[in-house]
Amino acid sequence: MEMLTFFKRWFKPRPGPQEVGDALVRKMLLSLKVTSLDELTCEDTYALLDQFAELVANGEDAACLMPLVKQHLDLCGECYEEYEALEQILVAANKPHPKL
Repeated sequence: MEMLTFFKRWFKPRPGPQEVGDALVRKMLLSLKVTSLDELTCEDTYALLDQFAELVANGEDAACLMPLVKQHLDLCGECYEEYEALEQILVAANKPHPKL
């Protein structure tokens, strides 16, 4: 049985606001698909963000070197926003300053 069909049967549509639409079921399936046993929490990821950002800033393949951090950043918008802010700080710090 196709997973979408399974979930549609499991979450039988009921009248009113509790109806589960195809989009929600697909979103749930996607979340299950990308979930793994080896995952970092937001706290774990936050502790490693500086290392990850420095690798990226140095041209290293941070995704390969720190795959669990990359996976978390792909799934967590809040942590990704923190990463982006840190990355912008590193880029600005590495820009040559004009001589006065």
